[in-house]
Amino acid sequence: MAITVGELLLLPHLQMSLAAGENGLDREITWVHTSDLPEPWAWLGSGELLLTNGTGLRPEAAEQARFVDRLAEAGASGLGIGLGMSGPPITPELFTRAGERGLPVVTVPYSMPFTTVVRAVADANAREESRQLGRVARVYELLRTSVLAGRSGPELIRRLGQELGVRLLLVDPATGDSVFGDGERTSFARALTTNYAMHQGVV
Repeated sequence: MAITVGELLLLPHLQMSLAAGENGLDREITWVHTSDLPEPWAWLGSGELLLTNGTGLRPEAAEQARFVDRLAEAGASGLGIGLGMSGPPITPELFTRAGERGLPVVTVPYSMPFTTVVRAVADANAREESRQLGRVARVYELLRTSVLAGRSGPELIRRLGQELGVRLLLVDPATGDSVFGDGERTSFARALTTNYAMHQGVV
């Protein structure tokens, strides 16, 4: 899971502020793209945060609203605007459209280099990737050692569930009961057995 716009805003050293699009703060940022071109969406990947000084924005309110529309259609995670630059004033229509599209618009202080924002996203996502790889390695090692030790029954399922943070059950779809004969039964056992019967034993 990549860092979200909301989580990026919580990093105090960036001093970024939310200007619009609060309902999109859970959008994940896969990367940060900086551009002052008038049509940056042509080079924007899904999940990318666009940082711009605003010089590529048109001054007309309708064009600024369209700018937000095109970013949203390209799958952008948000729009970051550098403060104190020479671009045209940001119109209320841009902020309104961002709210309608759920596209966060954030402001970046003049003193904050865009490279610092890029580095913050890269560092955060690298830590998350490392954590996920660590979990995969732990699951693999748990499976390997359990099979070698002959512990492939309910104890393995229980330990896998602990590692993944979920409750795992291995059930017979015909009865809804645990295959280990320990009396465990899922809350959706009736739906499972009904569906299994309807499809003549094919799930």
